[in-house]
Amino acid sequence: HVFLLWLYASPIYRVTNQFKPDVSNPEELSAHYRMSRLSVFDEGEIYKNPDTRGTTPLRQLLTDDYWGKDISHFNSHKSWRPFSVLCVRGFKNLMGFDNDNEMHFFLEVLYNRYINVIIHTSLAELVSLIGVKLIFPPCNGNDRMERIVTRAIIKILFGMHPTHVECTANTANRPHLIGLFCSILVTLIGCSSDDGMSLLTLLLVCFIWIIGLCSSETILFHAPAVCASSLSIILQRTPKKFKNDTYFLKWSIGKVGFMAVAIFGLSVFYIA
Repeated sequence: HVFLLWLYASPIYRVTNQFKPDVSNPEELSAHYRMSRLSVFDEGEIYKNPDTRGTTPLRQLLTDDYWGKDISHFNSHKSWRPFSVLCVRGFKNLMGFDNDNEMHFFLEVLYNRYINVIIHTSLAELVSLIGVKLIFPPCNGNDRMERIVTRAIIKILFGMHPTHVECTANTANRPHLIGLFCSILVTLIGCSSDDGMSLLTLLLVCFIWIIGLCSSETILFHAPAVCASSLSIILQRTPKKFKNDTYFLKWSIGKVGFMAVAIFGLSVFYIA
């Protein structure tokens, strides 16, 4: 876990720190400088968004797309991500960053990239938990070391995947990290209860899925994998004597079925 934090945070600090503004140089205090040198790809658009700058009412987050345009406008990106926008806006307000202060802007970009690193490393932890549940039967106390090693390998393989670099280092891609985090969390919750899908568990699943939908529309494509993974884990952790039990099989499918109806229902409502 510490290795993955260092693996991403160290180069982010070195590269970002190269563009730390020199307060004695007027050229480096211009808005053009900070956008062209400090932000990467579409990251600068996030910091131009009036919704993240706090210059618009909070209710406008529900009617604007991720880039600050009215979502009903023909030129809108149609990416409705109010929770992701709220995260950037809330962090800026919490830290008291000034829109016109170049040093504050530098720190905001740096800290937001660090937040992405923390979310990504947490994702590696959750993925390793799913991997262990899929590979090993319920813990019997004799395979503790095997589980630790397996989780470490899964975390390293996930964390060092080259396609994760741009997503983690770019603040604009945080919605995808949050969406995946919510999907994996729902998967773990869906397969963790041994007494069926209680109302409280179902409400928790719905709440997390709504957060995911409000973070990134790409979570819609996670729904089949979430249900399939939850069912696979339940069946994998089923004692052998129940493997051929028709009643238990129906119970397992029914348990995941309740969750599937909830998340697919919310997803259809979201699309509509």
